[in-house]
Amino acid sequence: LGITNITCINHTASGDGGAIYWYGDDGTIQNARFEYNLANGTLPDYGFGGAIRFVGSRSIVKNSTFYSNKATFQ
Repeated sequence: LGITNITCINHTASGDGGAIYWYGDDGTIQNARFEYNLANGTLPDYGFGGAIRFVGSRSIVKNSTFYSNKATFQ
């Protein structure tokens, strides 16, 4: 499975993955841009992956830009 040519700017998740939460194996994201995304959560379960949270194995991000993404823990 894959995502190509995506732009994610200023998204907020009340949990994991400010822009994308990906659950599964063999995920590919390419030619993407992630800016000012926020994963806002409470430990121990939430707040991981300011732009992307992958849960699985063999995930690949290619030719992509990340700028000022943040994950917070309370």
